[in-house]
Amino acid sequence: MVAPAGVAAGGRRIGALILAGGQGRRMGGRNKGLLPLDGLPLVQHVVRAIQPQVGYLAISANDALAQYQALGWPVFPDAQAWQGLGPLAGLASCAPHLPPHLDALLVVPCDTPRLPADLVARLAQTLFTPDAAPAVIAETADGPHPSVLLCRPAMLLGLLARAPVAHQSDLSIRGWLTQHGYERVFFEDAQAFINVNDPATLQRLQRA
Repeated sequence: MVAPAGVAAGGRRIGALILAGGQGRRMGGRNKGLLPLDGLPLVQHVVRAIQPQVGYLAISANDALAQYQALGWPVFPDAQAWQGLGPLAGLASCAPHLPPHLDALLVVPCDTPRLPADLVARLAQTLFTPDAAPAVIAETADGPHPSVLLCRPAMLLGLLARAPVAHQSDLSIRGWLTQHGYERVFFEDAQAFINVNDPATLQRLQRA
């Protein structure tokens, strides 16, 4: 079931990383990626949405590792130096394990179950434009979605050499993107990027 570093999106070698390492504070500490929606865990909905669009897929998670591994994809916890430092920790910790020669890496959170089928194609169209910034994020009428991004693998090299110091550095994905520069791609369907951040949102999706 584990996908090789295959070819996707117009012949480009594109991988994907699902970030599922958060603490789920607004969900009462429950592991968001494993919360059920329509009979499947949230992370499985994300997998179904993006797996046909990429040639490699992995999950960043810190708890319930056996349950994530049972889904059949590589699972990587945060490296010791990055533990507890947020989503960027997942990127930095997974970077050494990614297949070589990827042209781009898609990064998405585990709680966005309605991602569009043309996500990678549209982000890649901008990313591979001459003179484009090394990262592209999704944007809707609700605003930018910096946690849904496609980036050049070279952006990860700086993370590998970086010493994470929480009180001295901006360790947010938004700050990392701002440091390197990024483009935005507008999507009409804002509901496709809805985040399940609280029980009310999950209940609303259950009824949809």
